[in-house]
Amino acid sequence: MKLALTDEALEDLQSIGDWIAHHNSARAKSFIAELRESCAEILNFPDKYQLVEGRETSGLRRKVHGEYLIFYRVHSGRLDIVHIQRASRDLWKFF
Repeated sequence: MKLALTDEALEDLQSIGDWIAHHNSARAKSFIAELRESCAEILNFPDKYQLVEGRETSGLRRKVHGEYLIFYRVHSGRLDIVHIQRASRDLWKFF
């Protein structure tokens, strides 16, 4: 299975990194690396993480990474990271 990040997920990573960098640029780089690794780990057990309530039929799932949620879908032999957002945000506006 191949891992792919959507343009939206890449923008999310950029925004997260930019926000953290205002306080600690070294931590921003290491945290983004952690998020990317967490995304890659989903490949090992893609069905392990729960379906998003209200979006079950679309196959949207989420993995928790600290205070962030990694949203993804699996289809056609590919794992698409759709969004990466802080759990405290109004997440429904992204879907």
